[in-house]
Amino acid sequence: MSTKSRMDLILLLTHWFNGHWEDPSWGKDSLHQAVLGTMIKELASKITDHDLQKQVTGAADKVIANGLRAN
Repeated sequence: MSTKSRMDLILLLTHWFNGHWEDPSWGKDSLHQAVLGTMIKELASKITDHDLQKQVTGAADKVIANGLRAN
């Protein structure tokens, strides 16, 4: 998935959740975990240390996979 596509997805999901990021229960279910993983992966692409970027991206991939598997 390209960076532009990921950002478009994040913006779409942000709009879909109607900006309720401040909801204390948000982020605890599996779909929200997948969304968070996607956001972390996008942010990790900006890390200049390649080894660290790879670690963060790998962790985000696991969060995404676990979140989608649970749904």
